[in-house]
Amino acid sequence: MKDLIKLKNNFFEILKQKPKILVVAGLIGIALIFLSSYFNNGEKKENTNISKITAEEYCESLEQKLSSQIKDVVGGDVKVMITLESGIEYIYASESKNNESEVEDAYANNNQKSQKQKEMQSNYITCKDENGKEVPLVVTEIMPNVKGVVVACENGDNEVINSAIKSLVTTALDIGENKVCVLGTQIQ
Repeated sequence: MKDLIKLKNNFFEILKQKPKILVVAGLIGIALIFLSSYFNNGEKKENTNISKITAEEYCESLEQKLSSQIKDVVGGDVKVMITLESGIEYIYASESKNNESEVEDAYANNNQKSQKQKEMQSNYITCKDENGKEVPLVVTEIMPNVKGVVVACENGDNEVINSAIKSLVTTALDIGENKVCVLGTQIQ
């Protein structure tokens, strides 16, 4: 215990004699704190991009959800196929700049006339992805409209079940009944 007290007193005596050591130690500490922010980038990543899915993944997700809903209503084996009108549309963040300039036209009789020309310049706003590659910043994903739906299930040819399935599909996907085909399957 006496050694610790002696060591502590010696440390403070050194600091009193050489205040430059304290200043240097403080600067080194500040530099280490500053540098540590660069090494912790992997831990504090924020995902600035909306997770992009493909049209196929979107379609499969719709088919699974619809199959599940139809199974809950009619029971039995249900298969659903959905077709889409297009792919997924992405809206990117951009900035626009308007440039206006005056141009003078000279005529043969030395009369001059000035005209204003407007020029618009647009650039996408980019950010870096996980790999450090510059990519445009996605603001919105617009999912494609459903083109048609085919449902095959047991007793799908029954008028009551057929009507119930068409009602479920048209309501769930907000499409017209003319875009829905319900078929019965054979039990073997």
